[in-house]
Amino acid sequence: MAQAIGKLFKDYCENQHLKLFDEHVALPGVIRYARRYLEPFAGLANPMAPKPGEAYDVIMEVWYKREMFDSLRGQSNPDFSEMVKKDEENLFDRESMCMFLSEDCESKNRPWDAK
Repeated sequence: MAQAIGKLFKDYCENQHLKLFDEHVALPGVIRYARRYLEPFAGLANPMAPKPGEAYDVIMEVWYKREMFDSLRGQSNPDFSEMVKKDEENLFDRESMCMFLSEDCESKNRPWDAK
């Protein structure tokens, strides 16, 4: 059952929710836009896997050129935000959502170019 729900969740994200961001991610300052769908498991750091519904389902990443990222800070688009919020209510527990800015430190340069 959980796998079927996960498949429906991913399908909705990729085929409905994603379309809301088409115009934004087409801007020249957007480098990368990715979604990472998560599957809890028992591993080295956590001997017990979280139960379905107790963990996050997806991480969305948008990579920007620094100039574009800086230009977006403090800007708001209430109409777009409301449209996204309404759609997010179809698939996310908005009360548990959080957003982060990150500074990446990699141990190996450009892992996507690895051979």
